[in-house]
Amino acid sequence: MEKRGEMTRVLMPIAMKETASLPAGFDALYYAHRSPSFFERVKHKLSKNKPDVFKYKIIVKNRLELKDVEALWLSAATVLSQAETEQFLEHMTALQWAYSQRTGIDHLALSSFQNRGIKVSTTGDLVAAWVAQMNLACMLSDSKMLPTHLIKQRAFRSEPSFCKDISDLRVAIVGTGNIGNQTAAMCSALGMKVIGVSKHRQELDLGGTDYDEVYDVNDIDTVLPSIDYLILTLPLTEQTKGFIDKAKLAKLSETACLINLARPQLVDENALLLALKSNQLATAYVSGLQNVSRVQRIFANRLPNLLITHYSDANLRKKHRVAFQQFCSGLINLTEGREIENRIV
Repeated sequence: MEKRGEMTRVLMPIAMKETASLPAGFDALYYAHRSPSFFERVKHKLSKNKPDVFKYKIIVKNRLELKDVEALWLSAATVLSQAETEQFLEHMTALQWAYSQRTGIDHLALSSFQNRGIKVSTTGDLVAAWVAQMNLACMLSDSKMLPTHLIKQRAFRSEPSFCKDISDLRVAIVGTGNIGNQTAAMCSALGMKVIGVSKHRQELDLGGTDYDEVYDVNDIDTVLPSIDYLILTLPLTEQTKGFIDKAKLAKLSETACLINLARPQLVDENALLLALKSNQLATAYVSGLQNVSRVQRIFANRLPNLLITHYSDANLRKKHRVAFQQFCSGLINLTEGREIENRIV
């Protein structure tokens, strides 16, 4: 179908077709994802280095229709390599803006967009409050021994458990971006001692934040022994991969709890599993496991002191509706020549 009049063509996931209508003046073209084949799924299960999500391919019925597309919505399931991105963009000669329905940027081949002068934006701080709420939920669950209560209930045991007063506890938040700051505000409101760990320490004004102390990321080893909770809110970069390694885990107290609802790759997962097994670390709450074998995954699922949230922190029913509103706002800004929010390129 050719572009009609002043209509702006938009390429969106087919999942949005029945649930959302674009504003007047926009013409939608939809793409689907090719699900992994049986053999790809088997390979994924046996692979030690698992991708963050399955690598779904973008499928468009008629690639000739792509030449008029000016705005692109990349769903959370879309992960394209550099070569695949280049191939895809060759057909989209009119593309001006790509919107990624994810907060992180590690799944995007940004240089491919940048070299073509294509604007790129993400959801920005859309999920920050939701992730902060889950960070708080993990601490409350741990301090009030909720998993232990459930284990006792299933074993028909009725004795009480010794809980902790969360206002007596110390939490270190590594990464003082929006998620970290919102988590800090919630912890501070409960009377916790809040420590910020950041590579931008000099830019933080303690008088205007919810942190009681702030340390440079290079000084984290001095913080670890005295804290009750270690929360990671770092982005995934080459510098942050494996940031919490065996040596750092060893510096934590045996009663400490690690909470990593960010990328699994921030932590040496093998070292984490060993620390939990040996009770060198009391508990851990993680969004998922990635760099572990199938055998290790089975072992991890049976650990009584490990809870995997499966990225539930941002899996709210209203997420797609709010993201769609954000996308429509970006479309209007694009056509009217205004700046697009949460732009990264």
